[in-house]
Amino acid sequence: MLRFFRQLRQRLLIKNKFSKYLLYAVGEILLVVIGILIALQVNNWNEARLERENEILIARDVYLELLENRDYLRTTQEEWAQRGKHIRALSDTLVTENLQLGQKVFDSLLIRAIYFNSFSLKRKKLDRVLSVGRFEFSASKDLIGKMMNLAGLYDALEEAFKYNQDTWTQAVQPYLIAHYSFRNLNLALGAHDINKSLKISHEPLLVDPVFDNLINNMGGEVMPFNVLLELSLDKIGELQELLKINYPNINPN
Repeated sequence: MLRFFRQLRQRLLIKNKFSKYLLYAVGEILLVVIGILIALQVNNWNEARLERENEILIARDVYLELLENRDYLRTTQEEWAQRGKHIRALSDTLVTENLQLGQKVFDSLLIRAIYFNSFSLKRKKLDRVLSVGRFEFSASKDLIGKMMNLAGLYDALEEAFKYNQDTWTQAVQPYLIAHYSFRNLNLALGAHDINKSLKISHEPLLVDPVFDNLINNMGGEVMPFNVLLELSLDKIGELQELLKINYPNINPN
C-alpha cells in the first residue's frame, strides 16, 4: 500500500500536479496514523486481556487458599470447643472441691484441657495480594477491603494462639512439673508404665488455689480464640462468595 502511494506521488510530481500530490501525501500520513492507532488499540486490548487473565489466576489462588483455611479452621474449632468443654468441667470440679473425683477421671480431664495442636494458617497468597500496594480487582472494589479485614483476623488468631502457648510453657507446664507427675498423664493417654510408685495423687491439686487460677486462666484464653475462629470462618465465607460472584469459573467444584 505504501509503495503504491510512493509511486503515485512520483507520477504526480512528474506531471506537475502538486495539489493532488499534497492530497495523496496527506492521505498516506492519515493511513499511517490510523495504522498506529489500530496497533495501539490492539496492544491495549492484549494488555487488558493479560491483566484480566492474571487477575483471575490471583483470584483463584486466593480462593483455593481460603478453601484450605476454611477446612483447617473448622477442624481447629471442633478441637478447641472440646478443649474448652474439658477446661470448664475441670474448673467446675475445683469450684466444688470434689475430692470424690477419681484419679483416672481427673487425669483424663486434665490432659484434654492442656493439650492442643500447633496452629498454622495458610496465608501466602492473601498476603502477596495485600503486599502489592497498587493492585486492585477490577471486578469488585470491595475485595481488597475484605481481604484486609480477614488478614487482620488472621493476625489476631495467631496472637491469641501465642497467648495460649505462653500460658502453657510459662505457667501451666512449670507448675505441673513441680506439683504433679507426667506419668499420670501418660497413663491417661494409654501409655503403659510399670513403675506406678512414682505416680502422685491428684487430690492436693483439687484444693490448690494456684492450680485453680491456672485452669481459669486457660479457660479465659480459650474463649477469645474460639470467638476469633468463628469470626474468621464468617469472613472467609463472605470473601469466597464475593470471589465466586465476580469470577464464576474459579470454583474447582
